[in-house]
Amino acid sequence: MKNPSDHDRLLDDLLGEDFRAESLIHTLAIARRERKMRRLRGRFAAASALLLAVAAIVFFPRGPQTTTPGVTQPVHSKSAIRLISEDELLAQFPGRAVGIVGPPERRQLVFLDRY
Repeated sequence: MKNPSDHDRLLDDLLGEDFRAESLIHTLAIARRERKMRRLRGRFAAASALLLAVAAIVFFPRGPQTTTPGVTQPVHSKSAIRLISEDELLAQFPGRAVGIVGPPERRQLVFLDRY
């Protein structure tokens, strides 16, 4: 087996003496470029996350939307509403089976001839 110095001498003869130095410089330049790109990607990701957070806060606000109630005047129409009694209501439907059911505060008119 060859010793390391013979191996180094053979490489120097085949590739030249500057090969190792150039290879080291090239490898270090690639490593620096990769480290720089990694930092740049991290900064870009942080800036993107911050931008998305700001956009979410601006476009999707949380909490109830408070609106100021507007003062409106009732619209007066020419026809007035008139309250009628139960008998007058039942008289509006002659010839039909109708009834008024429920407690006094929640009475409902029921048509008994429809299923």
